[in-house]
Amino acid sequence: MPDFGRPITIGHLLHHTSGLRDWPETLTLGGKGMGDRIDLDTILEMVRCQRELDFPPGEAYSYSNTGYNLLAAATAKITGQSLRAWMQTNLFLPLGMNQTHLGDDPDEVVSGLAESYAPAGGNTYHRAVSQLAAPGSSSLMITARDMGNWLLNFETIKVGGHAAIAATLQPGKLNNGKRVDYGFGVGLGEHRHAQMVSHTGGWAGYRSAALRFPEQHLGVAVLSNAADLDAPGLAEKVADLYLEVPADKPTPEKPAKPDPPTNSDADACETCVSRASLCPDCRSPRSAASPHYFASNFSPSSSLPSGRRTRQEQAHPPPAFVTLSSSSFQPSLRFTLAVSCRTVIPRPALFA
Repeated sequence: MPDFGRPITIGHLLHHTSGLRDWPETLTLGGKGMGDRIDLDTILEMVRCQRELDFPPGEAYSYSNTGYNLLAAATAKITGQSLRAWMQTNLFLPLGMNQTHLGDDPDEVVSGLAESYAPAGGNTYHRAVSQLAAPGSSSLMITARDMGNWLLNFETIKVGGHAAIAATLQPGKLNNGKRVDYGFGVGLGEHRHAQMVSHTGGWAGYRSAALRFPEQHLGVAVLSNAADLDAPGLAEKVADLYLEVPADKPTPEKPAKPDPPTNSDADACETCVSRASLCPDCRSPRSAASPHYFASNFSPSSSLPSGRRTRQEQAHPPPAFVTLSSSSFQPSLRFTLAVSCRTVIPRPALFA
């Protein structure tokens, strides 16, 4: 990396206060398109060609994927393993995330990968090609079930340790002492007056969002391969089914967002909800099994307790998660949803 005259620390990279330029915009200015081949070497070469920083390290906040690609390169230098190999050994396998793939080769064929789509007008779609392999900032391919395992780890802390989990909640700080609402790899904020830890992702036609509410022991993730699906908005709507809004603090109205086109494949009868599975009458032929996702239409890791419980009782159930997948009016377009929680799930809310 060039000598910019002032040191750039790991903290600067983690909190997006390094001053390094974000590679998607910078490479686009250099003539790269979203469908072009982009890998870690491409990004590191861009950094080597950067003559100056956008601002001195620690002086401002500006989201930069580039910092996380440098962290991936630093991990490889320190451990002697690629980030992909290190995460597979130390994170994914211990958590049972056997269908999670960190891409570091644009030419690699990934089994079961969902194609990426973008609107083409007139209720039609075209493929949105991706040749991106940028470990650190991007290129993580995951199923809803594996995403549920990842969210549950913030409750069970099977890997990482308490100190690392706590560090994710620590906001950054600028040189002048001003708070940066970004922790170690996640955004820090509030939703419906509840503390929310979140992140979103998007490339080509893929869209994703993961929300976590530490105080409520609730996590929600939405994964989609349709560029017009509002993953963050959908995740918030799911979270709203579980969060209680204080009566003296009404939630301000948000601008309406268009809902993605869906059919009623996820509808279920009361019998299905009570046993946490879909009966043959409710399972439509198109959504009963998807070649693009390993998660089934509705497949919880454990049976859901029925009925409501008191607050004291809600603190005791072990963490569990459910996954839900639904297809839109285009047979190849799908989204999957992962929900992790310690509290009892109100049964009707799952299909509201």
